[in-house]
Amino acid sequence: MLVKTLWTVGIVALVFLNAISFGQAEIEEVKLEVDGLACPFCAYGLEKKLKKVPGTSAYEIDMKRGEAFVRSEKKTALNFASFENAVREAGFTLRGITVKAVGKIVDLEEGFAFEVRESGQRFLLFEGTQSHEKYHAGEKIKPLSKKLENELSAFKDKGIPLRIEGTIHPHEGLAPGLLIKRYEEVKA
Repeated sequence: MLVKTLWTVGIVALVFLNAISFGQAEIEEVKLEVDGLACPFCAYGLEKKLKKVPGTSAYEIDMKRGEAFVRSEKKTALNFASFENAVREAGFTLRGITVKAVGKIVDLEEGFAFEVRESGQRFLLFEGTQSHEKYHAGEKIKPLSKKLENELSAFKDKGIPLRIEGTIHPHEGLAPGLLIKRYEEVKA
């Protein structure tokens, strides 16, 4: 009887642990900074538009801070232009998009990129607003400092997953850019 109980507890624990690890979305959070949110009716109108964005599953709006938090569905690459369209259609102005995601560092022809776990969505990595602005002005610069490039290279070479938080910006014909605010190793 004791052996049967232990087996049952062990199987339930394994199922629970697998549910925890597989239940985590690779894009953990999308934060939209929105100008013009003034009342609950405004927030409701924005939420209705955000619900139509493919690949999203949950919404929370902070009117006082002018922020909308969006959760993505698992294994879904998000089209960030859809967020801009939804905010505009709701009658507001989008100031910025910040994401927090888990993935790995990969090499692209354009430089280092962050590949989101499971969905495979990629973001070109940038450090500091000056490098981002110079890069987009057509200057041939490295988007990352040598120090950060070396740190990220070590994570890439060892295959260590990272959680990166940063600001998204579009690129014509390329993967979106991700201006790194912070990053950390994801412990297994």
